[in-house]
Order: sequence, then C-alpha cells, then structure tokens
Amino acid sequence: MIYLLIDKIYLIVNWNDLYYRFLQSHTHRVLEQVYVLILQLLPYLVVSILLSTVIKQYTSADTLKKYLSGKNIYFSIVVAALLGIVSPLGSYVVIPLSAALVMGGLPLAPVIAFMVSSPLINPGLFMLTLGALGPEMAVMRVVSAFILGVSAGLITYYSINKYKLVVKNKPGGDASKLIKKRTFLNEALAYSKYISKYFFIGIFIAALTKVFIPVSWLSSVLGSNHVISIFAATLAGVPFYTCGGAELPVIQQLADLGADKGAILAYFISGPATKVATVVMLVSVYKKEIVYLYFSVSMVGAILMGFLYHYL
Repeated sequence: MIYLLIDKIYLIVNWNDLYYRFLQSHTHRVLEQVYVLILQLLPYLVVSILLSTVIKQYTSADTLKKYLSGKNIYFSIVVAALLGIVSPLGSYVVIPLSAALVMGGLPLAPVIAFMVSSPLINPGLFMLTLGALGPEMAVMRVVSAFILGVSAGLITYYSINKYKLVVKNKPGGDASKLIKKRTFLNEALAYSKYISKYFFIGIFIAALTKVFIPVSWLSSVLGSNHVISIFAATLAGVPFYTCGGAELPVIQQLADLGADKGAILAYFISGPATKVATVVMLVSVYKKEIVYLYFSVSMVGAILMGFLYHYL
C-alpha cells in the first residue's frame, strides 16, 4: 500500500520539472552568488581573524603609553597614527582607552591621532578588503587612515591642545583594564563570533543586491557623476555603516556594478568614523572640542580622499 502511494505521488509531482524550475529561480541565483562569495572571501576572513588575534595578544595600554609619549611631538603623532592602523581594537575600546590615556598624562595630540586612524582600518579589515576589492583599495584605506590620523593630531597640537579638560570623565578606571586579555583560542573564538555574524549577513545582502537590482540603474546612480557619488557616499556612511565585515561583500558587488572608486573610499572613511556606536561613545566621553574635531576631520577627510583617489 505504501509503495503504491509513493508511486502515485511520484507521478503527480514531476521532480525533474521542479528541479528545472529551481535552477531558473531567483532563489537559486541568490544561493549561487552566496556560494561564490563565500569561496572567494572565506580564506581572507580566516587570515584576518588569525592576524587580528595575534596582534591583540601583544596590544596593551602600557605598549601604547610607551610609543605615544615620545619627546618629539611630531614623531609621536606619526607613530600614533600607525599604531591606530595596526590596532585591532574596536571603537568601543579605543575611545574610552584614549580618554583614560589623556587623563593619565599622555599628550592629547598623539592620542587623538591614534583615535582617528584606528576605526578606519585594521589588519583584519585590510585582509578582507584585499580579498574583496584588491590591493589598491586596501592600500588606499591604509593611506587614508594615516593621513587623517596625522592631520587630526597636528590640528589638535596647534589648536585644541591648549584645552586641558577635554575629557568628561575617566571611563573604566585604569587604562590597562580597558583591554581585555584572553587566551589565544578564546580571543580567536570571540573575534570569529563577532565578525562572522556580520560577514555572512553581508554576503547574503550582496547576493540579493546582485540578483534583484538592475545593473544599469546602479551604474547610472553610482558611477555616472563622481562628484555626486562621492558626496552621497560620504553622507550614506553616517546612517548605513554597521560593521566592516558586513559591508565588504556588499561594496564588492557595487564596485563590480560600476560604483566610483572614490565614492567607495569616502564611504569606508565616513562609515566607521560616524557609526552609531562610535558617536554615542565619543559624545559620552569627550567634550565638544574633541567631538567637533573628530567629525570635521572624518567627514572632510572622506570627501577629500574620495576625490584624490578618483583622480589618481
């Protein structure tokens, strides 16, 4: 009886027809794009996790104090911007840590240089950018972070450094307690859990973008007028940027569809600098002089670096 029932079901349902329909469906196209993106970017994700974990093991408040408190203020600013670039710390750590370092007696200018450059790029994001958008964009993100970090440090030194009370309070107590120390395995697992969640959401959104949004429309909006696209991308970074791991697959698809490279770089600068978590932390820790400086450098820098990269 059961076999007869199965035979009847098989006759009613044409499995080959269903499979053919699935191959022609949007669902199949989306899953196919997800598969392609995972194959392309997963190795870079793994390397970024390992690299960030290794660097985090050697990052401490004492190390930062050592390099940010040099006798030559210009050298300290340059070193601070470079330390921000290689630091895998998130803004939720960098901002209160920088405030604690200032309260602990470190010069304000190099601390601000570190705070500005740090969110813009880190070793993990560099590897993911390398895999998604190639070495040119990855290097430009590093160059932009360095230029904006040094610029913020110099502006601070020549204009705001005279203000001694720029910190509202000393969050988290001693600076050394703000950087959590875990074993290598626990740190790798924690970072993997954080970045992978956003990364795979980003891959799915990227696949949906490629399948459902017309190429001609995206190309006309994102690539036809670089002036408009750069300004639009800078402003779009404020409300839409969430996490670098999530953004990269989406931005890769937009780049493939004709987005202006200057606009992409502008988005990569304004986004991490002005995302909600950064804004809330910055306003709660620093007084208005630093808040204004931070956002001015980030937004103006995003536009200028976007134009510079466009014309290179």
